[in-house]
This record gives sequence, structure tokens and C-alpha cells, in this order.
Amino acid sequence: TAIKNTYSLIANEPRDYESGEWTIVAEPTGSAATFSNRNNPSTTINNLQPGEYELQWAIGNDICTDKSTSTLKLSVFAEPIAGSLSSNETNVCSSGNSGTLTLSDYTGIIQQWESSTAGAAGPFTTINHTGDT
Repeated sequence: TAIKNTYSLIANEPRDYESGEWTIVAEPTGSAATFSNRNNPSTTINNLQPGEYELQWAIGNDICTDKSTSTLKLSVFAEPIAGSLSSNETNVCSSGNSGTLTLSDYTGIIQQWESSTAGAAGPFTTINHTGDT
């Protein structure tokens, strides 16, 4: 969900003599999540923060105590931040380089590093390393 901190929910529609209700069964510590309309099967959950949510849609009526329920697990992820790249090497040569690149102040998971000897336009070669140095 990144920066978008809302999520649209769609559940089955109650019959005319029934009513439905969304509830939050579990949420991250400090969450202030709310539903736009907890009794609407097609509602929005708002104010999401990164973490795991467990939501439940229940349908019942005024006569029977049993309710029909469905549970939804929702994972919300923080927006990735690219971070800052630094190096202990200040000279770059076309014949070869040494030194260490370090990525700091980032969020998310490093999927891969790539290098190019032809500049920013590529082509690029994948470096088999996913650490931050």
C-alpha cells in the first residue's frame, strides 16, 4: 500500500433481513485504522500503516445469534526509499576500479545491483550481491 494508506474492500451483500459489519481483528501496534462505513460491504479502510491487518466481515440478523463470517489478511508495506550511495574511492578509471560502495538511509529490500561500462544508457550487467555494501 506504500504511501496510499487506504484500501478498498468488497464483501458479499447481506439479504434484506440481514446486516453486515466489518471489524478489525488484529492490527499493528499504534494503528488508527478506521472504516469509511463499517456496515457497507463495499467500504474503504483508512489510515493504514505498515504491518499486518486481519479484518472480518460478519453477516447476521436480529433473530439468530449465529453469524456468517469471512476473514481477510492484509499486508501493508512501507514505501521504498532509494537512500544514499557513497564510496571510499574517489577516482574512477575505465581500465578498472576498486573500493566499496555503501548504500545508507534506505528502506525496502535490495533486489539487485547492476554495473555498466557504457554509462547510464547501459547495457547493464547484474552483480550477484544484494547487501548494502
